[in-house]
Amino acid sequence: MDEDKITRFIKQLSKDTLSKKISWRRLTDYGNMQPDSNELISAMLFENEFHHINFFVSYYSIVANGTIYILYEINESGRDGTITDGYNIYLHDENKNKVIPLSCPISTIYQLTNSIQLFLADEESDAESFIDDYFSQS
Repeated sequence: MDEDKITRFIKQLSKDTLSKKISWRRLTDYGNMQPDSNELISAMLFENEFHHINFFVSYYSIVANGTIYILYEINESGRDGTITDGYNIYLHDENKNKVIPLSCPISTIYQLTNSIQLFLADEESDAESFIDDYFSQS
């Protein structure tokens, strides 16, 4: 796939996130997912002694044609114990019922995750204001 197209796509996601055209959630929503509820997503989120996902710093967004997942994955080599970690993007195309890994520069992923963190901070700020208002009425 054309790397420029992928970069434009991720930059547009970042812009749409900052303008709140799309919303994001932490992947912790999937923490107790039953494997038989969606086999494709369960396979993507499968963890074992060599593969872990940090659900708190991983995100998803439901868009028109499916779901975008940004996973922070930690992989350990079974041979020499080398650990690699970082973000990966996956697209779940509901029309074709496929999960597609998206290969892209890490810098664009970090730009998007920064936008997502700002988006979530705004959401959490609203919740904090609600709680503060509740306490002030008590």
